Amino acid sequence: MDKTLILGVGNPLMSDEGIGIEAIKILLDRYEFPEKVEIIDGGTQGLELLQYFENVKNLIIIDAVYSSKRKAGEIVVIPKENIKYYLKTKMSVHDVGLEDVISALDLIGQVPENMVIIGMIPEKIEFQVGLSEIVKQSMENLVEEVLNQIRKWNVGEIENVNECSPDTK
Repeated sequence: MDKTLILGVGNPLMSDEGIGIEAIKILLDRYEFPEKVEIIDGGTQGLELLQYFENVKNLIIIDAVYSSKRKAGEIVVIPKENIKYYLKTKMSVHDVGLEDVISALDLIGQVPENMVIIGMIPEKIEFQVGLSEIVKQSMENLVEEVLNQIRKWNVGEIENVNECSPDTK
């Protein structure tokens, strides 16, 4: 178990529900990662995601995170010990799938050693393609939080290959 998996989840057809997917696009567009880092657009898949978890030591899940106590655009980090509790609040279809994936990994003894959800509070969830303005403005902070977590795990050098992406202007 030595792979690092960065998994973005969400539904880009439901406005800010697509936060995780947009973050994955930015990471893939701008950065080159060490060979042992895999970046996956998990969309709204459920147990189909299990195929990506073989030999995973470090897992980052990027997602919209719901909280009535926080403001839209705010970054939230949920550590491993709180992930199952968070997923029990089932706020969308893909959350159900993630809970199933984590439970299945637990059953077969393959829960990653290090795990964190890095997310953002959405402004709106409605049938609409594209993120709200406040979420777009906070995407840089979300991506930086993901990069900081990878650096903390010391999995290798991350190279910035594209300073500015037109998708985040």
